[in-house]
Amino acid sequence: MVADRMAEGKTRCGGRRVLIVDDNPDLAKSLAMLLQLLGYDADFALSGSEGLSKAEAQTPDVVVLDLCMAGMDGLAVARRLRQTFADRVRLVAWTGLDSPEDLRRCLDAGFDRHFVKPADLDQLERALRA
Repeated sequence: MVADRMAEGKTRCGGRRVLIVDDNPDLAKSLAMLLQLLGYDADFALSGSEGLSKAEAQTPDVVVLDLCMAGMDGLAVARRLRQTFADRVRLVAWTGLDSPEDLRRCLDAGFDRHFVKPADLDQLERALRA
């Protein structure tokens, strides 16, 4: 299934720019590489402040944010991105937190979608294309 999507390349995703912000370097790099293979223009940042800097330098279409990061957490990053970009950037929470309270906090911070790690790749890709 993933191989079929890789073969379709940019025609499927239109080369959307995706920024992954996660303080786990292996996860952030792996997800960025996978999305690049699927035709996305994907980059990653390993902290909230780095994510904000990269987003301001090259406005992404979608930002995939981990919630639990040292320093500036994903909720704070989401609020800042909403202040800067309003609704021009889609925000996707990518987290291990899945309680109803966590979901409410994500919505309050401005996230469009909430996925629990490890998220289903098909569902994540649908959210990126939406």
